[in-house]
Amino acid sequence: MRQHGRVDDNQRSIVDALLKCGAAVISLASLGNGIPDLLVSIDHRVILVEIKDGAKPPCARRLTQAQEAIHQGWPVIILESIDEAIKLVRDVRDEAVRRS
Repeated sequence: MRQHGRVDDNQRSIVDALLKCGAAVISLASLGNGIPDLLVSIDHRVILVEIKDGAKPPCARRLTQAQEAIHQGWPVIILESIDEAIKLVRDVRDEAVRRS
């Protein structure tokens, strides 16, 4: 049975931060079934992102079984805050500079 996705309370602010940093963002949250919340492109590097609300207790941030299954087969980054989103963009760009 299809499990509908839901959006964490902080997703909009994290998406806004990513966009302000120059990332391209597509929301996948409505797909459910453990699919990560966002498809993010930073300087042509594509990243799957799962949003968890860092303001909630750890038990409320656990991955579902469906999410765990996806994470086993796909590289997914978990973001819990705006600061983590900004750091992700910086880290991807820093890595690109080191490679060149």
